[in-house]
Amino acid sequence: MRLLHLPGLLASLIWLQAAAPIVSARTTRTSTISDTVSQVKVQVNKAFLDSRTRLKTAMTSETPTTRQLSEYLKHAKGRSRTAIRMGQVWEESLKRLRPQGPLTNVTGSSLDLASLSAEVGCDAPTPAVSCDTNSPYRTITGDCNNRRNPALGAANRALARWLPAEYEDGFSLPFGWTPGKTRNGFPVPLAREVSNKIISYLSEEGVLDQNRSLLFMQWGQIVDHDLDFAPDTEMGSSNFSKAQCDEYCIQGDNCFPIMFPPTDPKVKTQGKCMPFFRAGFVCPTPPYQPVARQQINALTSFLDASLVYGPEPSLANRLRNLSSPLGLMAVNQEVSDDGLPHLPFVTTQPSPCEFINTTAGVPCFLAGDSRASEQILLATSHTLLLREHNRLAQELKRLNPQWDGEKLYQEARKILGAFVQIITFRDYLPIVLGGEMQQWIPPYQGYNESVDPRISNVFTFAFRFGHLEVPSTIFRLDENYQPWGPEPELPLHTLFFNTWRMVKDGYNSWRGFCGLSQPQTLEELSAVLKNEMLAKKLLGLYGTPDNIDIWVGTVAEPLVESGRVGPLLACLLGLQFQRIRDGDRFWWENAGVFTETQQDSLRKMSFSRLVCDNTHITKVPLNPFQVNSYPQGFVDCSDVEELDLLPWASVES
Repeated sequence: MRLLHLPGLLASLIWLQAAAPIVSARTTRTSTISDTVSQVKVQVNKAFLDSRTRLKTAMTSETPTTRQLSEYLKHAKGRSRTAIRMGQVWEESLKRLRPQGPLTNVTGSSLDLASLSAEVGCDAPTPAVSCDTNSPYRTITGDCNNRRNPALGAANRALARWLPAEYEDGFSLPFGWTPGKTRNGFPVPLAREVSNKIISYLSEEGVLDQNRSLLFMQWGQIVDHDLDFAPDTEMGSSNFSKAQCDEYCIQGDNCFPIMFPPTDPKVKTQGKCMPFFRAGFVCPTPPYQPVARQQINALTSFLDASLVYGPEPSLANRLRNLSSPLGLMAVNQEVSDDGLPHLPFVTTQPSPCEFINTTAGVPCFLAGDSRASEQILLATSHTLLLREHNRLAQELKRLNPQWDGEKLYQEARKILGAFVQIITFRDYLPIVLGGEMQQWIPPYQGYNESVDPRISNVFTFAFRFGHLEVPSTIFRLDENYQPWGPEPELPLHTLFFNTWRMVKDGYNSWRGFCGLSQPQTLEELSAVLKNEMLAKKLLGLYGTPDNIDIWVGTVAEPLVESGRVGPLLACLLGLQFQRIRDGDRFWWENAGVFTETQQDSLRKMSFSRLVCDNTHITKVPLNPFQVNSYPQGFVDCSDVEELDLLPWASVES
């Protein structure tokens, strides 16, 4: 029931209420809000504590499951945890207050919602930031990028919505929550059933790319982990635990288990369901319309290498070697790669990652993003970026011996952020978007403070197209690209696969948003997908194209010319990356961020050079995102252009 969308009825209800002094009514309402919030805070705080205790017990039991380890890597910490807790208190309080009367005061303003927000503490979920508008460096949190709206794109805020949220109850429940409830007149299919019938079909059709390298997939994950992260939420009630969701498939609060169809082969090995915890959410912002649930982005919305440096000051400081005057990142003090550093280990003892391979006993890694230990290629990428920061800082110190540690850290961070931007826009996106690149991401025209750079809710699902690029195993190779070690093949899926998340925004709504046709019949859907069999399978599950989940619909579309996505994904990804670029005051090409000579030098950066400078590898492919067969297409590192740091030499040097 959308109570806020019935202004006429609400006005009638207000008019029919018994007359009473306005001050008294407001005082009563304020007291009711305060009492309700106090009760909910006790409940939610206990739920958070119970969840943390349960997770800690599981992580020290020497038998954590893959699911529990994934939960550990993705659970909210620090300011994210605080923001999510407030979001849960706000939502639960609102649910309790809704039956007590209208949510607006007699003038129709959002006075009561504002009071609720203030009582919860939503107005100040993080420490206030004092912006230095003349600083040449980004803040760690992403605040102050936009001078007119300092919080725009900052960490621990709500994801942007390009279309209104679609919930079963118009407020927070996803479609499929209530058994038997239809959507547009058709039953909502089980997520697992869609996966079995559609994703399996696409795999059989050869969706895995044969022309792009595994690094292409991996860079996509690096970009994703630099832009968005919605940690799992906690159970809203201390009476409903994650254990009930995990072990018994009991749906409730923020547990939405993915049920297996009776004939699913996983029923024999995993029981009735795959546990699934909904993403964390935050308080709404003024004017509190709509009040529908808004998911959190725990990261900054900018391509700023935050996965290296972290999105919170406390974590950023933990990641630095503050005892050194060189502006270095902290490195592992126990192991190294023939003199080259590794990521430091987390200090948690025992570390849950040690239980995955008790023989090796390797702890989880500490990085700017908690998911760094999710899978081996991700940890490797984090390691390369860490090494590059320290290499840059040391080279800058050699050029500028008068610079202190803070200056060296910030300049190296600034260059590494530019590296991530350049590789993404110059090398990665053109082979994702193919012939659609210029349409959606035209040449750069400069910073525009009117552009909203926030990551959109739909992007967090659209960018998951990379999951279809993941092979089941990877090869372990030596420096000559030959199979190496006792286990030359390693399983990649064990810690990589994130439970398939289905977003319930309609496929046709998003096609309309992008100016594309909106198929209504089997014939029209077959024409869009250029595959009648696939169209029949989709309509057999969803009943109407309007109900097709956005992620399923986008990956079902035929690829654009020379790209790896269909027309709808090209639109959604292209729009998002254009906004990320144009709404970033610190974008590397924006006038004044770097000098023209520094920009010329930055253009020489490449992933191949990153490998040359930070590993013992001496031969690299010129096009690392394309499939290569050694030695064809490989060159000596001496033939790969280097980043010239001379333009960073200060005049006083």
